Amino acid sequence: MGGEASTADLAAIRRGFELFNAGDLDALHSEVFDPEIDYSGDPQISVLTGLPVEVKGGREVLAVWEGFFAMFDDVSATEIAVEPTPDGPVLGSCRMLARGGASEVPIDALFHFAWVLRDERWRFMAVKLRRDEVERALADWLRSSRR
Repeated sequence: MGGEASTADLAAIRRGFELFNAGDLDALHSEVFDPEIDYSGDPQISVLTGLPVEVKGGREVLAVWEGFFAMFDDVSATEIAVEPTPDGPVLGSCRMLARGGASEVPIDALFHFAWVLRDERWRFMAVKLRRDEVERALADWLRSSRR
């Protein structure tokens, strides 16, 4: 951590979105998630889905995402923007569309992201409806990870 994100790190984020949009969660887990990934989701979405907000570990994050995908027939991320920061983490956003399936609540919302990568894998990821909340989750994680 530290220094601007590399081209390979940005490619790993884009690859994650490709796998997400393809619904290939196993590849997302094996190719993109760091085994020790820390994930911070949005509390409002968690209320709708019943899934936990804070999750640690690749298999645990995979289980949350599998639960999310199981609720909908159609899930996709569009209008993807990725913004490296000078000190290493990457911020971003996308429009998330999710419809049908077991959920009666369609989602069409702008989501904000923060990533910290280690060896071109997602070590930390925050997904929130508000940018200030994703920035706060990132700052909290960076502070706690530098103990």
